[in-house]
Amino acid sequence: MERSVVSVEPNVAETETVECRINIFPLWRRTAEVRRAAMTLAVIADTDEADDYRHALARRFFAELAGFGLGEDEQDELVGAFFHQVELELEVMFFEASETVG
Repeated sequence: MERSVVSVEPNVAETETVECRINIFPLWRRTAEVRRAAMTLAVIADTDEADDYRHALARRFFAELAGFGLGEDEQDELVGAFFHQVELELEVMFFEASETVG
C-alpha cells in the first residue's frame, strides 16, 4: 500500500495582497426597515419621542456602516438617504389614509 504526503501549509511566496471594496446594500433600499420606521414614526405623537427614535436608528446605522469601514461622509449620505425614504413613505401612508377617510 502506497501512501502520499500532502502539505496543507500555505506557500508564503504565493500570497499576495489584494485591495477590495465592499458594496453595501443601500439603507434606503431596505424596504421593510423603511416601512417599519415610517409606521413607528406615524404613531408617535410626541416630537421628542420621535426624535429619540430617529437618533437611535441613526446611531445603529452609523455603527453598522463604521463597522464596514466607511468614512463619515459616506455614512452621512447613506443614513440621510434612508431618512429621506422614510419621509417619502410617510407621505404615501398619510395620503392613502386621507383617501380612505375622504
